[in-house]
Amino acid sequence: MADVIDFEKERLEKAKRAVVAASDASENPFSLLTFDQLWIDRKEDESWVCKELEIGPGRPCGLWGFGGCGKTYVAIALCVATVTGRLLFGRFQVDPGPAVYLSHEMGRSACVERLRRIANGMLCEPIELVDLSVGIYPKVKLNSPEARAAYTKLCTGKKLCVIDSLRRALPGEDENKSEIAQYLHLLAEVSDATGCTFLVLHHSPKDGPNADAQGLETDDRTMGRGSGAILDGSGSVWLMKGSGKRPRTLKQIRAHDNADGKPDPIRIDLVQPSMPDPLFDTHGPPVRYDVLEEQAQPEVSAFDRIKATTLRFVSENPGMNGKGIESRVGGKATTVRTALDELEAEGLVQGRPGPKNSTLYYPA
Repeated sequence: MADVIDFEKERLEKAKRAVVAASDASENPFSLLTFDQLWIDRKEDESWVCKELEIGPGRPCGLWGFGGCGKTYVAIALCVATVTGRLLFGRFQVDPGPAVYLSHEMGRSACVERLRRIANGMLCEPIELVDLSVGIYPKVKLNSPEARAAYTKLCTGKKLCVIDSLRRALPGEDENKSEIAQYLHLLAEVSDATGCTFLVLHHSPKDGPNADAQGLETDDRTMGRGSGAILDGSGSVWLMKGSGKRPRTLKQIRAHDNADGKPDPIRIDLVQPSMPDPLFDTHGPPVRYDVLEEQAQPEVSAFDRIKATTLRFVSENPGMNGKGIESRVGGKATTVRTALDELEAEGLVQGRPGPKNSTLYYPA
């Protein structure tokens, strides 16, 4: 039995030496893993920033949304939670560590304003934010020749790096071409070397928010502007919807490579609590986020969306005839007409005789 064990040990050592020799770093252009890396080393726990939301290292995570929906507020809130160890949105556990926020879109005044408002709302002392670095209009772009070296140096020792936004960080590049994914691959390689998590903000197309109102079925994975290679080159991707005073919806449209399961969609509301003694000299009230609901919302069909839009329109514009409602709600006229008939049958709207044999609709 001892001979067998010794033989197995010797065979194992020979195999290890052969693989190590073949993968010498100085002669390893293909970055081959060593024998120990493949078979011996224990798999370390992924250094998640927020495991519940699958925000972690590897391919860059994405936060997508229409301009003005609040992506920057969410990203800055994540940075503040990361450096302070506070719960994100008062609900999600974050593994603390240094973070850097790179603003390629906003100038110093706007960026500092938002940061201070969010820090106020999260009840942070300035000293707690010492590990948060903020860059305004970085000279190094993702397509700069020195990008790999610069990002590696910047992100070594960092837990999180936010890039706002992909388009502004790539001047001169055509986001509709698949070649744009090479810059996401660059970030993935930097993440693999440093352990830093990247979160890249990306815009949705301008006609995205109109799709629901028109009763069109849309695939959320197509909501990012530009080439589909952007989604392919990303890790966990969250799509943000909502604007104005409406709650924002965050829905994951792509899972992280090391995910155990898919998180439920969440809804958050931007609120402005009163604070008698602001911690910072800032214009306007502080900002914080409240999670309204964590559970997935039931799927709503295109017809039900048209029906809800029709009911809301009738409530806001009583006394309009069917043709006027059809032209303003959008979608097919027959679909809107069917929605009106169902709403009337359900007692939610009332149809009354109008001029020239028309029917005028009022809320019930």
